Amino acid sequence: MKNLIQNLNSPEALAVDVAGGKMYYAEPDSLWRANLNGKNRTELVTGLKTPGRVIIANNKMYWTEKTNANTGSVKRANLNGTNIEEIVSLLSVPFGLSVDRTKGMLYWTDVKGRIQRLNLKNSKVNTVVAGLDTPGDFTLGLEPVTVPAAPRYAVSGSTHPEATQLLANYPNPFNPETWIPYELATTTDVQILIYDARGTVIRRLELGHQPAGAYTSQSRAAYWDGRNGLGEPVASGVYFYRLQGNNEISSPRKMVIVK
Repeated sequence: MKNLIQNLNSPEALAVDVAGGKMYYAEPDSLWRANLNGKNRTELVTGLKTPGRVIIANNKMYWTEKTNANTGSVKRANLNGTNIEEIVSLLSVPFGLSVDRTKGMLYWTDVKGRIQRLNLKNSKVNTVVAGLDTPGDFTLGLEPVTVPAAPRYAVSGSTHPEATQLLANYPNPFNPETWIPYELATTTDVQILIYDARGTVIRRLELGHQPAGAYTSQSRAAYWDGRNGLGEPVASGVYFYRLQGNNEISSPRKMVIVK
């Protein structure tokens, strides 16, 4: 185990956005964001009552608040803390929280022993289950995602490639995710830089210090979820990517997002 952030003021909830490279957490009256390594802490929302759970879904940050002993609310905001919106005010204290991204439904548990849900399109609240014994956290099951098989690459030297090279991403075209394979001839710090058609860097995939070897399988290749550095889905079109090591940067390769 490694301590990422210390001396916090009673942190209560934690949500990890692996694709966006961020973690979000609640303190008694505020919401915070930091990199997955604990650096670049930023206070996003202040002046809260008592935040409960925090989740990241649909490129938004959702959280519960306890207003007093008998009431609460569910709110959301952009991932940078702007555009705060109260989704629903409740005559109970909500706790566990989850979002059905496919059907646009928000679910929560409350201290009255219920699981409730709200249709995000029409704000209609329904009680799904009642009579529970103080339900806590809540998670929706997800359908398994079918991931395309990685193409077979002729690996130079197998475990010790003769040259550092960036390979073709797969699938390509793609929507919304793709894998970017590469080979390293020497141990180096690795970044994948993703550019839009104008040559602007829209995302940096920080892959860390990596030994020489082939990174071509889905478990080892770089992964891009089709989002920019702010966590926003990028538009359809042509994009380019490069591999950057300690002392070199590869020639760009092209990929296409089709939605």
